[in-house]
Amino acid sequence: MRREYPRVPGPGRPILITLLVLAAIGAGADFGARAIAEARLASSVQESLGLPQRPNVELEGFPFLLQAARGRLESASVELRDVEAEGMTLESVTLSFEDLVFDGVALVSGSGTVASRGGTAQVVLTQDALSGYLQDQGTPVEVRLRGPDIRVATRINTGAGTTTATAEGPVRVESGRLVFSPEDVQIEGSVGVPAAALAFDVPLPDLVAGIVYQRVLIQDGVAAIEASLAGAELDLS
Repeated sequence: MRREYPRVPGPGRPILITLLVLAAIGAGADFGARAIAEARLASSVQESLGLPQRPNVELEGFPFLLQAARGRLESASVELRDVEAEGMTLESVTLSFEDLVFDGVALVSGSGTVASRGGTAQVVLTQDALSGYLQDQGTPVEVRLRGPDIRVATRINTGAGTTTATAEGPVRVESGRLVFSPEDVQIEGSVGVPAAALAFDVPLPDLVAGIVYQRVLIQDGVAAIEASLAGAELDLS
């Protein structure tokens, strides 16, 4: 038996088709506006960090045009790899902004600022990159990230030759800086070496205005540095 399906009455069909067309147009406009805003933010991040190419930026929340009109956006994420910021080479950077506030027109036109009321960031730094950065800054040490502590070694000239001094201990984040201040130094031979000879205190890069570094987790060969993005801002000008 052939099944009969109800049909949309004749006068209602044009209305239904019109609504579907308008919905498609609206979805296209929403997608286009989102793409423009993502490009604006990507360009802002690229310029602030001096990147050779634009990073990947994703804006979350639907519909975007409604959020833009309200000047609020649920979240935005930025993924970066192999970034050099303020002389420090970072293996990866993840910026996860939450509850963004902005002027909708400014976001699409590419002017003004986008403020984040929440969110987190993670910066991954390898032991070789950290060693290279310290050496470039005039601290001739080699860092090994073993987890949960680190090991720092340097060569000491004793007058009669050279020997190796090492120190182990925790590294911490303090006022936007990565700090290592060992209490004891182990050295081959009888030469005394102050612990300060193996200490370091280096600034972490200001990836975005208002980023607040909070803690560091040491794993095998890498340091994962976590930060808060509450109060961070992206300049679109």
